[in-house]
Amino acid sequence: MGVVRREGDWRLEKVSEGVYEITYDREPQMKVITPDYTPDPLNDERQDLMIDVREVDSKRDAKKLFREVASGGPPTAGFNLDSTPSTGTGTSPTAGGGELENVPNIAVISVFLFVGGYARYNVGLDLSAPSFLFGLLLVGVSVAATGWAWLLYRTKGIDSMIAFLFATSSDSGSGE
Repeated sequence: MGVVRREGDWRLEKVSEGVYEITYDREPQMKVITPDYTPDPLNDERQDLMIDVREVDSKRDAKKLFREVASGGPPTAGFNLDSTPSTGTGTSPTAGGGELENVPNIAVISVFLFVGGYARYNVGLDLSAPSFLFGLLLVGVSVAATGWAWLLYRTKGIDSMIAFLFATSSDSGSGE
């Protein structure tokens, strides 16, 4: 609909009533939703998976968020699932003595699906072969975990699903 604010290459653009996009050099970086937004049953802007979506209390808060984002300089390249700024205090992938405690659930699900599918493919439909049963078990576990992620998405939203998929075993044991 139009540009609301401008700072250098950064723009706060009004997309529709209650929906704003923060863009850098005409590329969308973030979507901001205000209480004025009325969701469409077929297209809820708050469920956009391709861009970071923030809900604010007013248009003034949207402008404040825009100023915060624009003051941070140009966006970094790549896809960042964490919408909060990085503080540099994370653990390295080799922390924990080289064990697999820092592997996210989505990686385990992907490996189980691939290895299970490969095992089933190599044996064919020989139901008595141990590798077929092992492959079936791995595929079943990965499908169940994917179903759980979908259930989290449908009941608690995208943030809960992403938290589950990218959680590691060290996250669940820390008590935080």
